[in-house]
Amino acid sequence: MDLSKIAAIDIGSNAVRMLISYVIKDDNGKIYFQKNSYLRLPLRLGEDSFKNKSISESKIDTLINAINSMKYIMKVHGVKYYLAYATSALREAKNSNAVKSIVKSETGIEVEIIDGLKEARIISNAKPIEKNNPFRKNLYVDVGGGSTELSFVQNGEKTISKSFNIGTVRNLNKKK
Repeated sequence: MDLSKIAAIDIGSNAVRMLISYVIKDDNGKIYFQKNSYLRLPLRLGEDSFKNKSISESKIDTLINAINSMKYIMKVHGVKYYLAYATSALREAKNSNAVKSIVKSETGIEVEIIDGLKEARIISNAKPIEKNNPFRKNLYVDVGGGSTELSFVQNGEKTISKSFNIGTVRNLNKKK
């Protein structure tokens, strides 16, 4: 049995999260994923992005500290491969390219800012689809800090995914 670890970093509007999973390959070559470690840091980047249309220096500094901490946790776990995605808050910030560049320069971690459709597709790729009756119609909903993603699955296949600019941090900012 082959065993290694991978990580996923999600830079969201409400929090920055990291999941480390074992990648387990059995003797027949089938691959399984098993959660090993999870870290969530509530940075609330959306507070800046949705109100001021940019990420402040203080939030950038906090983000760098968060990403560096995740980088060292990945090192302790022996993670060799990772993906780091940013969603709604950075997607909408006017200074998102500068933030990406500063994060890369200060941490060595490359961040990809993904659009809402890719975010919805990633969410709907989760394994709960297999746990449901494949002949049923299922709707997967992820309400985040800056956006809400919907994915419709029919007969075990995704038929449509959609992202909406509706989220908890975004709505809280409107009430202030």
